[in-house]
Amino acid sequence: MCVRSFRIFVFFTILTVSATAQDRSTPQGIHSCIRFAAEFFRWYAPLTQMSLDGPAFRVAIEEKPAAFAPELLRALQIDSQAQAKAKGEIVGIDFDPFVGSQDPTDHYAIRNAAERGRTCTVEVWRDSTHDNAATPQHPDAIAELGFSAGWQFTDFKYPDVNADLIQTLASLQKQREKP
Repeated sequence: MCVRSFRIFVFFTILTVSATAQDRSTPQGIHSCIRFAAEFFRWYAPLTQMSLDGPAFRVAIEEKPAAFAPELLRALQIDSQAQAKAKGEIVGIDFDPFVGSQDPTDHYAIRNAAERGRTCTVEVWRDSTHDNAATPQHPDAIAELGFSAGWQFTDFKYPDVNADLIQTLASLQKQREKP
């Protein structure tokens, strides 16, 4: 009886350890993606309303770099550095890259999420009781996320202009490199 109890104990211990390890390396489903994006925007949206010493996105990449995939983070850092060096002219993005707007609001809702394997997309909608803008007919942005050691933003698409952040940042960088 003791040996059998010990085997059952070992089996459940291994099962628990395996499940715990899996929690850190595999997506927990669409709900974890939605939760990640919603928590980010709950933190980020108020920043867009503050008087800062630069764009709100710069605060996000400095304070929450793990929220962004390495390629996106690096492209945002390059753009931010180039803009900081250019006095009096715009050489980088001139809109908020996470909400696709020059006039962000104080609250965004995450809607219509879709998951495919280790990626997820969520729509980012204006959703503020203080917003005087017309009720939107489409999302301000569509955030793309990938799962590595956790969810990270990999790109943002802008339905209004049929563009995305990665391509926009790459295009701006090429323009800055021209003599």
